[in-house]
Amino acid sequence: ESGSSWAFETAMDVDAVSTTCPNCHLVVVEAKAQDIRDYQSAERTAYRLGANQISNSWAEFWSFKKRDFNFPGVAVLGATGDDGYLGGAYSTPEPASFPSVTAVGGTSLMQAPTSAPNARGVQETGWVAGSSACTSEPQPAWQVGDGSHCKTRSVADVSADANPASGLYVYCSCSSTLKGYTGGGTSLATALTAGYYGLLRSLGMDVGIGGSAWAYHDAAELNAITSGDNLSSNGTCTVTALCHDTPGGSYSGLTGVGSISGAVIAGLPGIA
Repeated sequence: ESGSSWAFETAMDVDAVSTTCPNCHLVVVEAKAQDIRDYQSAERTAYRLGANQISNSWAEFWSFKKRDFNFPGVAVLGATGDDGYLGGAYSTPEPASFPSVTAVGGTSLMQAPTSAPNARGVQETGWVAGSSACTSEPQPAWQVGDGSHCKTRSVADVSADANPASGLYVYCSCSSTLKGYTGGGTSLATALTAGYYGLLRSLGMDVGIGGSAWAYHDAAELNAITSGDNLSSNGTCTVTALCHDTPGGSYSGLTGVGSISGAVIAGLPGIA
């Protein structure tokens, strides 16, 4: 869609996917306007053009048709949003809440202190603004017993860096003065994860199986997030596992079953 804010969003998404997966073939599909029909049409167009991963770096509280986000063998990803814990019952950001879509939450990255070094060189926690919720969608079989305590589908499923403080520096010609910006939000996390899924697919992993099911079947390919919460703007959390990452690294609504892991993709062409 046209407009300076969407121009930056598009630039960030392309930069994020190509940063994660420099050998991926990227197709940019722009909706004519910011409304349901045009978004759904853009989604179908991406599938028709042969996309294996479809990244949706936006979250709306509309009533989309689920069939327009459900394609055989394709990993459809959607941002959970940047509004923290959504609170109450059945807050449903779309398309992330659909069982056919992998809902991507956010994390924060900080350099690991010299007093507590680790193999990754960074500390990763749940991002305070990343959205999480019990949704109004039925609970998929792969989420039963995930620890969220929702009787319905919960979001997120997976996560990646979303904090603008540790975000991606993006070039965009959308401003006549400033060409470089630091991008963040679950928009960034979704695009990074889409590129990561492209890498996993090149390793023969079927990331497009059963909607968001892959992350739960192969959580060992992800980083366990053990601390962080998203309560700063929304007060008391009624479902603890939706709002807090835990020392055990089990499921949380904030970061799902884990964040994207560079250790899994070491040695692939074009990846340092």
